[in-house]
Amino acid sequence: MNPLKSLRRRYEDLSEPYRALLRLRALTGGLSRSLLPECLRESDAPAPRGRTWNAVDIRGALHALRGLGLLDERERVVPELEHELAVEGLHDMAPAVRRVLRRGT
Repeated sequence: MNPLKSLRRRYEDLSEPYRALLRLRALTGGLSRSLLPECLRESDAPAPRGRTWNAVDIRGALHALRGLGLLDERERVVPELEHELAVEGLHDMAPAVRRVLRRGT
């Protein structure tokens, strides 16, 4: 199987909270992990188990995504998917990231 198709398939098989987190990571790259919960909440991204996003959920999700080969050791989206997911994230994530950064959270 084509490795890129395999990565895309792994992404598509994820639940929406994990896909949202990957789109945000692709869009923001090295944005501080401390800003991730606020960006996710601001974007109305669904949280695991229906709760609001918190540091524990994000840490667990990032670990799982690394295990699936969708994030590298620096918790960045793998290059094969980064551009595509960043483009997807522009629509639903960029406005939320902009609001959070403007507030200086």
